[in-house]
Amino acid sequence: MDNKNFYRLRIVDKDGTITFSGIVLLQIKINDGSRLFPNPVKETLFIKGTGLINRQYQALIMDNAGKKLSVSSTTSIDNSFSFSIPVHKLSAGNYFCTVVDDAGQTVFSKKFIKE
Repeated sequence: MDNKNFYRLRIVDKDGTITFSGIVLLQIKINDGSRLFPNPVKETLFIKGTGLINRQYQALIMDNAGKKLSVSSTTSIDNSFSFSIPVHKLSAGNYFCTVVDDAGQTVFSKKFIKE
């Protein structure tokens, strides 16, 4: 679910002149119950979430420097998506998992620990 907010700035100069910025749309994704488990993980990382029907999603696994280590894709079915990502080859440490939709919007982002 998205929460749409429109905003603009009212700018007052030192001489008292007032101007307004253009209107900007800010969309905030409401936490939809997406989850990543187990955490910490040894072999396989599972991700489950809700989305739109027949939408493409990608799960990106990144290290602390932001380097992409793995990319997995899936298509949502019945308003849900899921991933099973093998992580057994990753070294022990902290990683990030980000799920993005086919419009490039971040749906879910969470830190996880590889044992």
